[in-house]
Amino acid sequence: MVARIGAIEYVNTSLNFYTYLKHILQISLSTIVVLLISLFKYMPYSDISAAILLLVLLLIDLVDYSRRVSARAVLIYYLSWIFISLGVVYLRNSTLTFWTPLVLVVTLKVVALAVSYLKFKRLYMTKTVLGYLWFTSFVLYLIELVVNSTHGLGALCVKLAFVSVIEHLLLVLIQKKPAVYISSVVHLAWTRFKKDR
Repeated sequence: MVARIGAIEYVNTSLNFYTYLKHILQISLSTIVVLLISLFKYMPYSDISAAILLLVLLLIDLVDYSRRVSARAVLIYYLSWIFISLGVVYLRNSTLTFWTPLVLVVTLKVVALAVSYLKFKRLYMTKTVLGYLWFTSFVLYLIELVVNSTHGLGALCVKLAFVSVIEHLLLVLIQKKPAVYISSVVHLAWTRFKKDR
């Protein structure tokens, strides 16, 4: 019995260490991206380096985000991306208005997060395939701003964010308990429909 408790404590300790390591990695990579962005004018190839690190962060997020449910992990995640976005805005000396794609996207996602928080009292939002597509377009849009400061992917990012938020709001209405991942609202509705028959 004592050996079993010791094994459980060891697993919990190693999981906590792994969790802290992920937090440190997220914060470190975000800080490096922002530093590279701010050194853009003084250091050659810092924009390309920042773009590569953004792709690395995207890959980490696509693999790992669906397992982040603790308030601390989700808060670090959101703050790191806000930090990176502000770094990109600083680099490009962009004027932020309500109709700027970056502001529109953040506003839409904050509304979805607020609705989700009001119902479930959790900071994380249910991830979907559409949510992953939106997030990928958001990171690619940030990379585009870093590398050549055009807004070609801005419209796509806003449209995907709008559709993703509508899907998320429908999920909040349909769900009784929060879920970490659901492939789509259509899948959830179909599953419910089959169960009710």
